[in-house]
Amino acid sequence: MDIFYLIILAMFFFMGYYNLNKDDVDDDDDTAPKRKGRKQRRSKSPKRNQHSADLEIDKAPTTDLEIKVICLDRSGSMSSFGNEIKSGVDSYLKEINQNHGNIKWSTITFDDIIETPVNNQRLTNKSELKSTWIEPRGCTALRDGILASIECAESMINKNNDTLRPAKTVGIEIVIFTDGMENASEKISQPELTSMIKKYKLKGWIFTFLAANQDAVATGSRFGFDAGRSMTSSAGAGHQNFAWKRAASKKKFTKKCRSKATSKRDRHYVQ
Repeated sequence: MDIFYLIILAMFFFMGYYNLNKDDVDDDDDTAPKRKGRKQRRSKSPKRNQHSADLEIDKAPTTDLEIKVICLDRSGSMSSFGNEIKSGVDSYLKEINQNHGNIKWSTITFDDIIETPVNNQRLTNKSELKSTWIEPRGCTALRDGILASIECAESMINKNNDTLRPAKTVGIEIVIFTDGMENASEKISQPELTSMIKKYKLKGWIFTFLAANQDAVATGSRFGFDAGRSMTSSAGAGHQNFAWKRAASKKKFTKKCRSKATSKRDRHYVQ
């Protein structure tokens, strides 16, 4: 009899164990599709590439000829930069020469005198900025310098059109560097210049504005320059070289790259 009861108890124990495991298996089967569904949903959602988002690229059309006018401040306050501007501009020239095989370039320098040390020259791997062209002196006729750069670019376009085999598609960019505010221009007012810049932007011209000791985005907006092509660049060879090399690319200036172009002291200018 004792054996009979033991057999009955064993049978009840086995049936309970089986049902318990069955419930566990059913629970696992219910949750498995959910987990799978979550996994599938995660795989379907696009992965965000923050680096790509930070480095938006202007998809400019391919051109037969690129015209570059570099407009440089040589007022007295530029003495604090030493040879850093030459180093930065030279790195810019090297970069753009690698990016395009047919570039004509000019250089406009300004204090309270406007000069053109380079005028419509073909860019080569030997092209460079001469230190004597940017020796600091005088006041800051920024508006007059930009006006002279626009007129220079117009002249370069006309010279191309007058050749026997003019380039059919031409890209125009004016790159400006200054370390201070306007205080000496006489040829054009601020509203007139801003209106002129907006007109040329509608034609596809690019204006790149690099500035020290100020918020370049805020200053540039008063001229009509795009925020994506305006950047504060601090003194120091590293900051200048980075800013000029960045200006040579087709990428818009982001907050991340603006931070790299400025010292800790100037970081409050970064937008």
